[in-house]
Amino acid sequence: MDLMKVVFEVEIPELGKRLKEARELAGYSAEVAGARAGMTGGNFNRIENEVNKSVPVLTLIKAANAVGLDLSSVFGDWIKAVPGLTLESEETG
Repeated sequence: MDLMKVVFEVEIPELGKRLKEARELAGYSAEVAGARAGMTGGNFNRIENEVNKSVPVLTLIKAANAVGLDLSSVFGDWIKAVPGLTLESEETG
């Protein structure tokens, strides 16, 4: 079966701030949160400080799951209805 990749762009004010708040509430350093998300602490830090202005949604899901941030609280419930997109990972959800 051939599948088409669909890319959507959404600007979320203070998304990085919310990710950082969730990380701090969880008591994780950027390095620990990054490791839980499968990335370096530096990459996690760049996302939460919004240095990276374009983040793949799957990377964002991993980062949010690593620190317990519910992305539907950020994006709204519509994000749950995107076909093929699962907000919880097996490792952290």
